[in-house]
Amino acid sequence: MKIKNILQSLVVIILIIAAIYSLLPERHQAQQQLTLDNGKIAYHGDVFKKKFNGLGTIKFKNKDYYRGHFIDGKFDGQGKFISHENWQYQGQFQNNLPNGKGTLSIDKQKYQVTFKKGELIHAH
Repeated sequence: MKIKNILQSLVVIILIIAAIYSLLPERHQAQQQLTLDNGKIAYHGDVFKKKFNGLGTIKFKNKDYYRGHFIDGKFDGQGKFISHENWQYQGQFQNNLPNGKGTLSIDKQKYQVTFKKGELIHAH
């Protein structure tokens, strides 16, 4: 009878530990390297809940390149996008789009710009 009580207590303790562990938030996994879409996209950076979250770099097969902040897999926060078509934007992004103030460089010309949800509002 004593062994049965010990085993029951042990099972209860294991269940409690498993329940507590399952309620803990996922741990932040820094600096993962991922290759997506059959090698067309390469990512190096922070991953959380299986999405790009934090600081990272993404390179596309066409040579486009983004380095900056991600939230839930999207460009979000401060970043720099360099296009293979000889232009680049450095500034704020939100939901994968330029949004806020930044610098747009085209063929060695630099412009101070303001975007709102990807639409150019002001440039000088």
